[in-house]
Amino acid sequence: MAGGKKGPKSKPNTTGTTTPAIQNEEPKGPPVVVGISFGDSYASISVEGQPECIANENGERQIACAVSFNGQEVYVGNQARPQLVKNSQNTITNFRNLLGKKFSSITPPSKTTSAPVIAGPDDVPAYNVTYIPAPPTPATPAPVSGTATPKGPISKKGTPAASIKPTPLATPRPSSPQPTQKTITVPEVTTMFLDSLRGSAHDFLGKDIDGAVISCPSWFDNDQKAALKAAAAEAGLPIIGFADEAAAVVLAYEERERGVTRAAPDRISLVVDMGASHTTVTCLSVKAGQIYPLASVYASDVGGNDVDTILITHFAKEFTKKTKVQLDFPAATPEDARAEAKLRLEVEHTKRTFSAGRNTAPCSVESLKEGYDLHGSLTLMRFEMLVRPVYNKLDAKIKECLSQAGIDPVFVDEVLLAGASAALARLKEHILAEVFGVLEDDEDEEQEEANPTKRPKVDIRNSIPPYEVQSLGAVVHARILASLPEDIKPAFEENSALTRARATVKPIGLKVFQADGSTPWIPVVYAHTPLPLRRIVRFDADAATVKKVGFEIWEGEDIVEARRGGELVDEAAEREKAKAKAEKAAQDDEEEEEEDEEPIVRSRAHKETTRLGAVELDLEKNEPCKVLVRVIIDAEGGVEVKLWEETSEEKAKVLSIPAP
Repeated sequence: MAGGKKGPKSKPNTTGTTTPAIQNEEPKGPPVVVGISFGDSYASISVEGQPECIANENGERQIACAVSFNGQEVYVGNQARPQLVKNSQNTITNFRNLLGKKFSSITPPSKTTSAPVIAGPDDVPAYNVTYIPAPPTPATPAPVSGTATPKGPISKKGTPAASIKPTPLATPRPSSPQPTQKTITVPEVTTMFLDSLRGSAHDFLGKDIDGAVISCPSWFDNDQKAALKAAAAEAGLPIIGFADEAAAVVLAYEERERGVTRAAPDRISLVVDMGASHTTVTCLSVKAGQIYPLASVYASDVGGNDVDTILITHFAKEFTKKTKVQLDFPAATPEDARAEAKLRLEVEHTKRTFSAGRNTAPCSVESLKEGYDLHGSLTLMRFEMLVRPVYNKLDAKIKECLSQAGIDPVFVDEVLLAGASAALARLKEHILAEVFGVLEDDEDEEQEEANPTKRPKVDIRNSIPPYEVQSLGAVVHARILASLPEDIKPAFEENSALTRARATVKPIGLKVFQADGSTPWIPVVYAHTPLPLRRIVRFDADAATVKKVGFEIWEGEDIVEARRGGELVDEAAEREKAKAKAEKAAQDDEEEEEEDEEPIVRSRAHKETTRLGAVELDLEKNEPCKVLVRVIIDAEGGVEVKLWEETSEEKAKVLSIPAP
């Protein structure tokens, strides 16, 4: 008997057949997927069902993208960053953006605080590091075949001799390992780092990973994605897809704030991804759950490292002023280079103190140079003054992105902050004031019913920690990909034609002819909506008084209305008038009393421009009813308008408008 208690012996089976044993197989659960945010400076890991990123074995959720070789030890992650102080030549950072590139196509920085990039095999970017290889494990000699090993000492007469011991064989002393130079390529470094992330996720889950989605910037080309996928496969991390970094941010907020079961409103989202080494600003159109990119601007001169450089320069001057010890940046001597590395690590804590809401942040470094310590502090107001040039550059990039997308700031519904440096103090307030013209007082004011033209509020969101948001969105993307049927998955692969879509350029709406003679124009399809699409609008009609309904289909455009005191004004003319007034005051060199003039309030609006066609329907029932209008726009831009009474779709009227 199989399993259970032993029973009486049964007769042997004489039929020539065997009974298969019953195997208790555990039912296989859903695939185990993870999302990884792999930046150029930091990374994070998210797993399904967790509201925040998981911590690695050292309790770190924000993991530095760094690998350091020191003797026989290899440090990966945050433990590698302190090695930049005394072991910078063997510490590798900022390697992600070099994946999939040739050394001849990049411009290595003239000065770097980590291991310099060199040309490796096949023109692959690489690094030269010095390490000490682990000594080989000594092999145990095997006994000679055919000989017997005596159990103890034997005398000449063949009797046991306790006082006689065999002479042991001499074992050569192993030579001490010597430092060795090694060339390690960028793909090899990436594999080492991704393997540490895979190990952290495996330790947290207690099981193997079935699939992973890694977020990557929109400017990553096919070669870079292929190199990243190959490095992940070498690390034992199966990649089932890539998530655009900006789209992953939107997905994370969809999951956290609205939920995947509820329809999110159509909107224009602006994603500001401010990392340590660069910033990417992306404008997205989110319509009916579809995310369509409108424009993206990349800036390598705006990032957390630029803020660090400003703070380092400030505290270096303060150190020189107090101790009379000259400390120069950029570093010209090894002593200054070590001091810079120490300061760069410490100002990270200074920035995080301000991000936590403090008005004062310290910066203390022991033995910064020549045995002197640095004990400094910074107020929030002084911090704002110092970093304003970086913030101003960010403002310019945001405006450039909106200009490329053809979007006025008044049409932006939300700004989502992402990246390790997006949590900088006063960054949110600065963007509101300089880009959208919204001051803190405007946020606190309540909406007045008597003023329907009050400036619309822009929602800047950072409720999800900016360094976690991309990995949280990547795991949502991984869950969706893992749940797709096998015959649908090819449609979501890289370079699939189905992932490339067109979008509407102008809004399309219906001009409604009402009983009182008015003809309001109602937008049905807004600009920048991905194609193909379908929209259905329902209207109330009273067949007892109206026997026929009709609509005109118009193409429109988005406009901005400027009002002062409720009256429409010419915004360009008002700017010219204000400019001329300021120039006159400067020439007269007199300070005139400022007039209490109401500010100009800008608001979004739409208007019809081109008539595309018309459709009408006779109502059959002599009672109130519902009239439905369905608008379908195919992938090529062709429009179909269908009009019917709610219970009589078979008698619908259809209007077809060919693609332009």
